[in-house]
Amino acid sequence: MMKVESDQEYKLEIGIMSVSSNQVYSEVVPGGTGEIKITVPADGDYRVYIKNHAAKEAHFRLILDEPLTGPLV
Repeated sequence: MMKVESDQEYKLEIGIMSVSSNQVYSEVVPGGTGEIKITVPADGDYRVYIKNHAAKEAHFRLILDEPLTGPLV
């Protein structure tokens, strides 16, 4: 579970990306604030994936449900 809190109401796409295939597994948070749940589809290394769909820069906080057990690539 990931929670995102944005200072603006910009559409954000939050998820994970496979390091080996670059496949993205994500959900859109239309107003910039909300909770998403991403199921890791298979064993492997993943990156946190964030896409701002607005033309302006977004300021937000990403809160993870559990601590990271390894480095972000």
